[in-house]
Amino acid sequence: MTRTLTGREMEISALVATGMSNKAIAAQLEISEQSVKNMLQRAFTKTLCSNRTELALWMLKTAA
Repeated sequence: MTRTLTGREMEISALVATGMSNKAIAAQLEISEQSVKNMLQRAFTKTLCSNRTELALWMLKTAA
């Protein structure tokens, strides 16, 4: 069962779906790369995704 992502987790997941690296996401959002990694890990857990590709596909499905 999936849980709802926070606004920031959604924002980061959307940037992952565009192909951005953690470093680039951190720079764009002016947060640490570790914060990006932490939020992605929470997003993986909540969406039952195991990697960035699955998360990007999940984002595309939920946006449709």
